[in-house]
Amino acid sequence: MSRVAPENPYTSADWHSHYGRGRRGVRMVDIHAELNEYKKEFIYLRDFLDDVFKVVDANISEVITWILKRINTVNPGITLYTVNSLNEVELYSSDPFEWRSDFNFLYAKLDTVRERGCLPCERDESGFLVSGYWEDAEFEAMGFRRNEIFEIFPEILDGLMNLECADSSENNEAQGSNIEHKELRTDDDFLSRIAMLEKENESLRERVNQLEKERPILLRAYRDDDPLYLAIDIRNREWANYDPENDRATRGNQGAITTELEKRGFTSRQAASIELVACPIKR
Repeated sequence: MSRVAPENPYTSADWHSHYGRGRRGVRMVDIHAELNEYKKEFIYLRDFLDDVFKVVDANISEVITWILKRINTVNPGITLYTVNSLNEVELYSSDPFEWRSDFNFLYAKLDTVRERGCLPCERDESGFLVSGYWEDAEFEAMGFRRNEIFEIFPEILDGLMNLECADSSENNEAQGSNIEHKELRTDDDFLSRIAMLEKENESLRERVNQLEKERPILLRAYRDDDPLYLAIDIRNREWANYDPENDRATRGNQGAITTELEKRGFTSRQAASIELVACPIKR
């Protein structure tokens, strides 16, 4: 006697027609954020070139020459990556049986772009194939870690940031001053913005660390009238508008400063010493 296997309710056509497209009022699971996680650390070669062309005013041959020259100078040991079938970033390997440096492989691909005068599969504004049309699946698959490539080309990040700020300013002027938010056009725009902010944040962190090293320790730790603190405060107040081209009119008032210090309990000699430390010029 034959037996019919019970139907899996989660793979049946009825289940998919009822649940597969989502039900009104039911929050669906968003899997795209996880699938696109790789974009935070990876950028395809083509997308990187698109970013370069956004901010560099030069022909394609000059751009490719500049890119290869910069990489060869700064990091000839650059590593190429790709995204596998699980949307994970991994090392790029064109042929596991033939070894050559990633830079030499990249050079060969970009040199072809330079010779043909166009990117692979490029079409004109009307959708027609451009002169020099070619196809290259390896070119489309390879790319870089964002932090590694933009460390070599920091000015590209700066240019993209300036471009984003200019676009935002133009939109604000066109739409009025009440605009609170400007949606980023694509995931790549958003990720480029993240990379820019990370770079800016790193620069600010380095600046803070430098200022911390330069900042005197124990200011006002044991006395409110700490002479060094007072000297720094006086310089910040009395010399903020100093102009060496108009020295006499803009320099700190020596007599007024010492008088102020004497009123705070310092002897005339102590006041003169603090004023001397506060003074940034030779007298």
